[in-house]
Amino acid sequence: MAHGWQFLTAEDREAILQGIRDGRALGGPYHLEFDWTDRCNVHCFFCNNDFRNRAGQELPVELIQRAVDEAIPRGLKSLRLSGGGEPLFHTKIRTLLDLIEARGLIVENLTTNGVLINEDMARRLVRMKCREIIVSLNYADPKSYAEAMQTAPRNWERVRQGLDFLRQERQAAGPGAGLRVVVQFFVSNGTQFDIPRMVEIGKSHQADLICLRNLYGVDPSHRIPEADKERVKDDLRRVLLEDSDRVEPHLHDEGLDEFYGRVMREIWAQRGLPTEPPPPANIEYCYIGFHSLAIRGGGEVFPCCMMMLDEKARALGNLHRNSLLEIWAGPQCRRFRREMERVQILGAGLDFPRQGFRYIYPVCATHYGCALSCNLCDAEFFRRAEEVNQAKRRSLRGRFLRARQRLPANLWGK
Repeated sequence: MAHGWQFLTAEDREAILQGIRDGRALGGPYHLEFDWTDRCNVHCFFCNNDFRNRAGQELPVELIQRAVDEAIPRGLKSLRLSGGGEPLFHTKIRTLLDLIEARGLIVENLTTNGVLINEDMARRLVRMKCREIIVSLNYADPKSYAEAMQTAPRNWERVRQGLDFLRQERQAAGPGAGLRVVVQFFVSNGTQFDIPRMVEIGKSHQADLICLRNLYGVDPSHRIPEADKERVKDDLRRVLLEDSDRVEPHLHDEGLDEFYGRVMREIWAQRGLPTEPPPPANIEYCYIGFHSLAIRGGGEVFPCCMMMLDEKARALGNLHRNSLLEIWAGPQCRRFRREMERVQILGAGLDFPRQGFRYIYPVCATHYGCALSCNLCDAEFFRRAEEVNQAKRRSLRGRFLRARQRLPANLWGK
């Protein structure tokens, strides 16, 4: 998932680069993330959107259509559909999918619990320009699923049936469908011995990727007990040796990243590949303020999906009060870009608490701190943008900002 960057034309990228030089958006937004409903049909205990689910707000079709139609002449190429709540639970979901299809927009990613993927929905999604569907099955049996997601056990079977419908429709469409299906599971206290079953379930639905994730932001009692870690490692090693191209663990919070790396080096050695991964692209900074916006069910507009997760985050505007382009060119968006520019000028020595930021978080000012940054541009674009940043660092303003940063705290003005 690259937040639509891969769909930009060379002209789009040049416009973004010129905008970074000028400090204003010359095109875009090129990508929109819609969390268009806060309503959900399950009630997961681990949900980090619970405050929004309770509110149950939903974007009207008219506002979504207006936003999309405003952005298309400015270069809009792609959408991400996520939640808030369950994106397929919007009361006008068929109207919205028809709207997207009629406009020829690419759905880069749909993240769904899968309960509402029936035969008709599967056919629609495959027919549309939908590139990836992440289905959160989460658990390996109906009982665990029902308890954790506070729903009926039969919904576990409904999700699996939906995955079968997707498989059938993809087969009928042939290779040209271009849709990748990801099945996601949680590995935690209570499911730590289910990894082999989880992988077999994903394979049975011919998933392109089986993602094994830890729970985020939960009580430590939900973590895998230390006494069970060795067996978990054995299971992980076995499934990776069998199919490392299709199984992808994300178990950082369980302390299993180092083990995963060791197993992958073993696999690469068996294949005659270099045993060290290529270095990551040197993408330290975020340019999303010239590229994309994220919109919640209540109409609030944010720079990115990470900020939508915090009920205290400051919105850039609201579609109920302003048009999308008014927000994109408005004072809050301009300030967000200036704050990110300050990060790019000041570099790694930034003292975040002293900056008086209103719209960015500490992670935004931490080099390699945001998991999304490597997806928000490509290495060649970043190299060229760095040339712009170097010129700004040498400018009078850049020298002033760096000198100001070195002042003692009692002399430092906001």
